[in-house]
Order: sequence, then C-alpha cells, then structure tokens
Amino acid sequence: MAELLITMAVVGIIAAVGVPSLRGFIVSNRLSAYANDVLAALSLARAESVRQGRRAVFCPVARAADGTPNTAACVDPGANAWQAWMVFIDTDADGVFDINETVVRSDVFGGGNSVVLSGASLRNVAGLVIFRPSGIAREANGTIQQFNLRVCESGLTLAQNLRDVTMVSGSRVSVQRGADPNCGAPA
Repeated sequence: MAELLITMAVVGIIAAVGVPSLRGFIVSNRLSAYANDVLAALSLARAESVRQGRRAVFCPVARAADGTPNTAACVDPGANAWQAWMVFIDTDADGVFDINETVVRSDVFGGGNSVVLSGASLRNVAGLVIFRPSGIAREANGTIQQFNLRVCESGLTLAQNLRDVTMVSGSRVSVQRGADPNCGAPA
C-alpha cells in the first residue's frame, strides 16, 4: 500500500511539472505553424507572379459557415483578426478577385486563442499584398510594400506568445518571436 501511495505521489509531481510545459509546447508549435503558413503563402504568391508573368495577390478572406475559406472576395478586416487567407492570380491587374481568376491556395486560421492581426500598412490597402511579375510586392502607388502580420496567442503567460511576420523591401520576409500579453496589432 505504501508503494502505491509513493508511486501516485511521484506521478502527481511529474504531471504537475510536465502539463504546463506541454501546453506551452503545443501553443508554440501552433504559432510557428501559422507563421510558416503565411511565409509559404507569400513565397507561393511571389513565385507564381514571376512564373506566370502576372500579378499574384495574397489577401485576407472571410471564413465560411462550414469552416473553409470563403474565396469569393478579399476582405478588409481592419483592426480585427484575419479569419482566413488566399493567394490568387490577378489576370486583369485590378487587385480584385474575379470569378475567372485562379485561386492558387487558401486556408483558415483558428485554434486555441490564436489571432492573426495586421499592422496599419496592410489595413490601408485592404490587406492586399500584390506581387508584380518582377517578384517584388508594390502598393498601388508603386512604392515597395512593407508590412507586419502578428500571430499571437492571448490568455497565457508564455515568454514568447507571438510571431511577427515582416516583409521589407517588397520581398524579404522574416519571422521574429516576441511577447505581448494583450496581443495588440503590430506597429
């Protein structure tokens, strides 16, 4: 009987130490997966713009009732979280998804308390990242596009609860880890 009590005490101690770190590991992996999805989508859009010699657009879309991305149109989430995204080939170069244009890839964000927020630079252009046939992302006025997207998990006390996906010089993309207990939009 004493052996059973000692074994139960040891298992309890191990569980008390291991469960919180396991949750942190799961959240960290989820944040990294979402950030990597954004990186892959941006790389795909850039590669398709060069390969096809046309504009390729990465933009936020709504989530349909069945949980899939609603690729009927890009949306402007404003200061709200992105629900989903798509990459499409903009054959008429108007920045608007038309029924005859091809969706290359789309996906949704979701799970846990994760949110994806854009910085002000993406909100001003309705969340569009437009890669030109040169492979460089430019805004409508022709300036080279730079932006931040933040993938963040709210409601926990992780040392690093966010990943900032940053694009500079129109095509260089990087991911930085950080912390923001409030999961605010990036600067």
